Amino acid sequence: MNKRDVTAPAPTLTIEDQLALQQLNADFAYYLDHHQVDALVSLFSEDAYYRHGERISTGRAAIEALFRGRSAAGDRVARHMISGLRLA
Repeated sequence: MNKRDVTAPAPTLTIEDQLALQQLNADFAYYLDHHQVDALVSLFSEDAYYRHGERISTGRAAIEALFRGRSAAGDRVARHMISGLRLA
């Protein structure tokens, strides 16, 4: 997995790309909070790498298992809110 040097200038994104990334983040939070696992997992590529804290899931199947387990644990009181998305 390539890691981009965060000190390097960020590539220029079109407004359309920026809006699409903002929508992706909003969809992720909504699907996660509403236990829509199929829709949530569809946001990831087959070879995706997902890290949440120290927990790492590699591949769509592993990510799906993670979110299905989370959803099976029942409703949560917290809801994800995203604002001030910074694209770097």
